[in-house]
Amino acid sequence: MTMSLVCQQPIGLLDIRFISTINSSHSMDQLGVRFDDPADLLRMPPLSNLSELFSQYEATPRILNQTIDLAGRELTLLTFDFDASSGGIVQSGAYLVYDFFLNSTRHLVGFYKGMEDFFYRAEETLEFIGIECNQNITEYFSEAGSGRRTIRERPEGGLVRFRDLSPGDVISITLRWRPNIKASTAETKNALLGDRFLLRIEVMADGEVLDLGLQPTFIRNLG
Repeated sequence: MTMSLVCQQPIGLLDIRFISTINSSHSMDQLGVRFDDPADLLRMPPLSNLSELFSQYEATPRILNQTIDLAGRELTLLTFDFDASSGGIVQSGAYLVYDFFLNSTRHLVGFYKGMEDFFYRAEETLEFIGIECNQNITEYFSEAGSGRRTIRERPEGGLVRFRDLSPGDVISITLRWRPNIKASTAETKNALLGDRFLLRIEVMADGEVLDLGLQPTFIRNLG
């Protein structure tokens, strides 16, 4: 998968952030429950625990609300993001981003959880990350080699940052998944096999979110 963009105007600071979540609907007892007030979702653990921690710092998670099309159904995707883009209050944790899918009657029909990263368990699932700005190329590989950067050394939090861009500058980011997961842990194999993932890309220029029409991408069955 490759995403590319061409700068149309000078940009001092361009941030491209990847967010990856995995279908966890099977662990959600509230499927089918109606939620008229999004704040009610924050009262469920572990969101309630994270919210309490954030309140101690007078902080709140990022809350994103968008309409998506899933298999011909129009759904509301409501996201609570406690990860790095919300201030880095929580320094570690496998799941800091929570996605709730609501239908037209505000009933909960899906639940995903994950993190700000290029992909779920990137060190076990990704084979390659390539980051290009014009002729400058930085590459990360799953296999170590002489002079190679590894996936483990990828930009933290799925955040790629560019500075002092000019009109005409071309940026591309490529992700390539491993052809199999034989080397993955049993936990990862169980998570990947047959499951559905959601991958999103956010772009900010000089602190403002750019609406580039990038829709969430659903990816299925990496096992």
